[in-house]
Amino acid sequence: MTIYRSSYDDIHVPDLSITDFVLRGVMERGDEAVLTCGLTGRNYTGTALARAIRSLAGGLIQRGLGTGHVVALMAPNQPDFAVVFHGVAYSGGTITTVNPNHKAVEVHQQLIDSGAEILITVPEFLDTAREAIHGTRVTKIAVIGEAASLRPGIPYTEYVSITDESNLIEMSVPVEWSDIDARLWAEPDLATGQVDNLIGPFLAASPNLDAMVETWGTPGVFLGASPSIYWTLDELLDLFDQSESCTLVGRFDYDDGLYTGLFDNYTNCGAEGSDLMIAFVRPADLSWTAMLQITVVTEADREAASTVVETFMIQPLGG
Repeated sequence: MTIYRSSYDDIHVPDLSITDFVLRGVMERGDEAVLTCGLTGRNYTGTALARAIRSLAGGLIQRGLGTGHVVALMAPNQPDFAVVFHGVAYSGGTITTVNPNHKAVEVHQQLIDSGAEILITVPEFLDTAREAIHGTRVTKIAVIGEAASLRPGIPYTEYVSITDESNLIEMSVPVEWSDIDARLWAEPDLATGQVDNLIGPFLAASPNLDAMVETWGTPGVFLGASPSIYWTLDELLDLFDQSESCTLVGRFDYDDGLYTGLFDNYTNCGAEGSDLMIAFVRPADLSWTAMLQITVVTEADREAASTVVETFMIQPLGG
């Protein structure tokens, strides 16, 4: 056998996984853009890409989808493809990449053959994904990429600070969210989903609270806190799973500088196509747990949601 050698020196292959090698490289580039979408111009800096990969890996591990588990990815070439690919690898899991041009029957067969338990895709291929997962091990569909645009809505120009009856919870909401409930929070039962004991203060605001609870067409916020919740954050988010009515975008780490936790982002909720965020957060001393749920119907509501997140405060709660 004849061996042909290059006139150049041999390439050194480091003793690293491909993801560790990528992370080492992008971290060196810090705030420089390292991945850019040619169609939209959306990009990841080196720091943001490394953070997104590690965050996804941590979320997968927390959901029991690390080593020994398979994640399917059906998406075109875009920056988020790299996040999912390397996030799964970093978690120790196995990724199976699905051709987004495949028909549902072909996707279905690949999901069967690979044993995938979650399918990650983009909004354009949701219909194919939903059809393909029937009769497979896939129990969740997660969406990446650009979210569908909400209708603009009338901008909110004035905000008001509101508190619960005990003055333990405070946040700023649009003056239009004038239907306010500031009573006590009832404890959900993990097994039945029913509510029972009063466990702490809560504060809810909306243009119409009944409509916010009963439909997806009315914006609003719910914020409750209690020192008596001992379930894990993943258990709590699973308890309040809204996948039957919405499309799960993903589960992410929450950190606003005061509180940390986890949150689920949903889109395409109900016929109205609204967005939903459900977060469970705790202070540094872990002395209480709070649930923050915000329904977003218009782009104006999205700005209001940002204001809620920036302004909500919870005073120390007794045990």
